[in-house]
Amino acid sequence: MIFVKSILVGLCSTFAAAFLLLLGAIVALAIIPHPEDTVMTIDPISVAKSSPLLWILAVLVFSVAFSWEYMRAKRRQSE
Repeated sequence: MIFVKSILVGLCSTFAAAFLLLLGAIVALAIIPHPEDTVMTIDPISVAKSSPLLWILAVLVFSVAFSWEYMRAKRRQSE
């Protein structure tokens, strides 16, 4: 059960980090001045396909959250 809970915590933190990155990009695009006739769109699928840095970041966030929750749960179980 500890393993499943740790996986769920890792997945939730990964989705939360992706949401915060997307929100940050939207805010940054809204703040940066641009010509009036410019159309800006955000396509997260094409960004995910083209940027290995995002995949590395996602794996890193999942790994840290998973290991953190796993160690905490193991410590609580042994007490």
